Amino acid sequence: MKLFDRTAQADARREPMTAPSLAAALPRRSPWPLALALVLLLAAVLLGAAVGPAGIPLDAVVRIILSRLSGADLASGLPRQWQDIVWRSACRGSSWPA
Repeated sequence: MKLFDRTAQADARREPMTAPSLAAALPRRSPWPLALALVLLLAAVLLGAAVGPAGIPLDAVVRIILSRLSGADLASGLPRQWQDIVWRSACRGSSWPA
C-alpha cells in the first residue's frame, strides 16, 4: 500500500501542488444552497418592505426598489408617499442617501 510508503510521502512533500491538482483536491460544492439563500433573502426583504400600516402592494415595492437601484423610471405612476415610505424603510439604519 502506498499509504505506508515513506518514499512516496517524501516525494509528495517535495513537490508543490499546482493549481489543477489543488483544485482537484478541494471538495466541490453545489451552488444551490447559496442561490436558495439569496432568493429567500430577497423575498424576506420584499415582504418586509411591503407589509406594514401603509398597505403598499408588493408589486409597487418591487417597482420602487428597482427604479431606485437601476435609475430607470419604473415607479412614475406610484404616489410619492409610497416611494418615500419604501425607500426610507429599505434604507433604515444605513448610510445611503435618501
